Amino acid sequence: AERSGESMREHAYQSVRNADLVKEKALQKWKQTVAEKKEIEAKLSRVTFEQKKAEKKATAETFMREEMQKEMERLYVENIACGKELDDWKKGIIVRSDTNTEILRG
Repeated sequence: AERSGESMREHAYQSVRNADLVKEKALQKWKQTVAEKKEIEAKLSRVTFEQKKAEKKATAETFMREEMQKEMERLYVENIACGKELDDWKKGIIVRSDTNTEILRG
């Protein structure tokens, strides 16, 4: 009877020890999962930040391209106007004075 009592104590002790090991493994796995989750969240945050930065840059570049296009169109129109004015002046049709009024050349 003593031996079976000792055997039962040993069995109970082993069961508790096994349960502690299982609990410890589960705790380690949980800690690892939490660490991985934090790492993933940090990466996601960085990706989101980089994406927003890229979107802002793209928006700024698009704005600059549009502004440059408008300026080129304005200069093109101004260039045509200046060319026409130069042609007219060469033909003796008009002369621009300092007051920017058109005068027929006599």
